[in-house]
Amino acid sequence: MKKITIILLILVIAISIAYAKQDHVTGYWTGTTTSGWISQEEIVTQDYKQAFIIIHNASATATMYYKIYGYAHNKATFYEEVVSETVIAVSTSETIKITNTAYSKLVILVKWVSAEGTFEISYNLKP
Repeated sequence: MKKITIILLILVIAISIAYAKQDHVTGYWTGTTTSGWISQEEIVTQDYKQAFIIIHNASATATMYYKIYGYAHNKATFYEEVVSETVIAVSTSETIKITNTAYSKLVILVKWVSAEGTFEISYNLKP
């Protein structure tokens, strides 16, 4: 009887681990870019329904632009433009909330028009 109880307990634990909800995932990075669109980061979102992204223009002199593409598959070359070209003023941030996403990944692109600038990007993904 004791052996059956232990086996059942192990089985319950294994099933609980297999079906446990995934917790949130966060990421942060900084960089510099110039006047051409540069793909800065790919965020794998296939296991998450919500994405919260903050893009900060850390430049003290240059206006920054960004856009976000959504892909249905991680290896796909075609995309949907989730956020079209958006301006971020000097030393300010933009907050983007994407809910009920079915995208496999999001790609953030940034650029400056006339100068080189520094940016910060952070994100939080939730199931």
